[in-house]
Amino acid sequence: MAIRIYNTLTRKKEQLVTRDPGKVAMYVCGINTYDYCHMGHARSFVVYDVMRRYLEFSGYEVTHVTNFTDIEDNILQRARENNEDWRAMGERFVAAYFEDVDALGIKRAHHYPRATEYIPQMIELIQRLQDQGMTFILVEHVMHIIMELCERIVVLNFGQKIAEGTPEEIANNEQVIEAYLGKEGEAVA
Repeated sequence: MAIRIYNTLTRKKEQLVTRDPGKVAMYVCGINTYDYCHMGHARSFVVYDVMRRYLEFSGYEVTHVTNFTDIEDNILQRARENNEDWRAMGERFVAAYFEDVDALGIKRAHHYPRATEYIPQMIELIQRLQDQGMTFILVEHVMHIIMELCERIVVLNFGQKIAEGTPEEIANNEQVIEAYLGKEGEAVA
């Protein structure tokens, strides 16, 4: 039996076709290490665990990767508020994450890369995208828009959707500009 899955790019169900026959690579966004997991996280963990288990049951060899975002503004802010080293705080929340997934009976991922382990590669990728004219800069924020791959873009600001449209519409969207530059055109802190 062929597996059909919803393709968010084409917005329809399609037969699952893998790069390597019989193998599936799953990259699942993990936690930002500044707080405990909540029900939304648990839902995501369970959904992807069920998906992985079904793929394995169906005969696929699955490689599951879940990242930890262990450096970003919210982490640094929370660490300052707690008067705590951001690295130690992150380790505390990673440990809590594993307690939660284990309590839920979730299969652990095969790999757990951390953002801090890949900063040089991220900088190199951003530079390559900039060199190819595939980004635009609003003050110090780099918005990665890969024009050839994106027909529609959703812009989130602190988890809230503020705009959706084509790359050209987003580049000229007043809400996006305000979110990053403020009403007077000055950088938003």
